[in-house]
Amino acid sequence: MRNDELIVLFILLSATASVAAATPGDRLKISRPLYDGETLVSAGGTFELGFCSPDSNSTKRYLGIWYHKARDVVWVANGRKPVAGFLGSLALTPNGTLIIIDRKNSTDVIIWNSSGPSNSTATDTIPIAQLLET
Repeated sequence: MRNDELIVLFILLSATASVAAATPGDRLKISRPLYDGETLVSAGGTFELGFCSPDSNSTKRYLGIWYHKARDVVWVANGRKPVAGFLGSLALTPNGTLIIIDRKNSTDVIIWNSSGPSNSTATDTIPIAQLLET
C-alpha cells in the first residue's frame, strides 16, 4: 500500500470512529441532530429509531422506529413524504418540536414536524427527545 493510500485509509477510519463516538444513545438534543446512518436505541435495547428504506434498492428514506433486534418497523413519521436520498436528519428545535430535514441540493427543506409546542414560554428548560422502552 502506498503512503497516500494509507493516509486516506487512516482518515476514513478516524472519521468512522468519531461518528460512532458521537452517536447519541437514547436521546436527541437540540445541539446535536440525528443524521441518516445514525440511530437512537432505547435504554433497554427494545427499540431503535433512525432512517430506513422499504427495501435495499430504494433511495426513499423514512424516519422510523423498529424492534432493535428484529428490524421490524413499527412506526414511520414521514410516510407520505420520504427523504429523497441519504441526506436526511432529525432535529429538535428549541421549542420542543421534532423536524425531519431533507438537505437536498444544499438546501434544508423541512418535510415533517411533530407539531410540538410552538409557544413555549419556559426559558430555563432545554428540551430533549428520548426513545423510551414503551
